[in-house]
Amino acid sequence: MGLAEYKVISKGDGWSDGAARNDYASKEVAFESAVAASLAIRERPRGDC
Repeated sequence: MGLAEYKVISKGDGWSDGAARNDYASKEVAFESAVAASLAIRERPRGDC
């Protein structure tokens, strides 16, 4: 299993996910978004090889 690292940083009067692509009104929402992304990646279908 791999390791994922997410940063939630203060950006002006809001919060960012550290990738400078998404801005959030609160730190809690930024963290929840990172957790949801991590779960989506972990649970994605892998296909049969």
